[in-house]
Amino acid sequence: MSEQQVRSVALFFFLVFLDGKKAVDCSARTVSRLRKLINKSKPEISETEMVTEIWAEFQSRKKTLQRGKPSYSTESGWKIPPELDLGAWKEFQKNALEAELIIVVLNHILQLKEEVISQALQITLGTVRYRAGRGLRLLGGYSQGPRQGLRSLPSL
Repeated sequence: MSEQQVRSVALFFFLVFLDGKKAVDCSARTVSRLRKLINKSKPEISETEMVTEIWAEFQSRKKTLQRGKPSYSTESGWKIPPELDLGAWKEFQKNALEAELIIVVLNHILQLKEEVISQALQITLGTVRYRAGRGLRLLGGYSQGPRQGLRSLPSL
């Protein structure tokens, strides 16, 4: 398993949970499961397998997700540049639909292809695109000003 894949797993859980301890725990469990999939005849993990395992771990832990209550520090190893303002992301993480949050992280932050996400999450390509677009509009609203994004989208 490549270093980049390990970082992607950790970044996913950090951005979704905004909880340093939970992100480390979920990442370690997911990476451990992914490494068990590797054998001599199959030395690499595909992106689809990686997303499938991330999704499985998220599903097992989402009951403990406390959105809107970030819990991380630089002492726990998360290096966040001081000039980086996470305010818009925190609002998005707190208010977005779970599906939108997951797709935005996988597609636009980890830059995984829509086809990979569609296959791993067993949803249509159109659903991936819809959720990504809806999530980006909401996130964009938060980055342009307080509370604009939340009210601009119709409910499902």
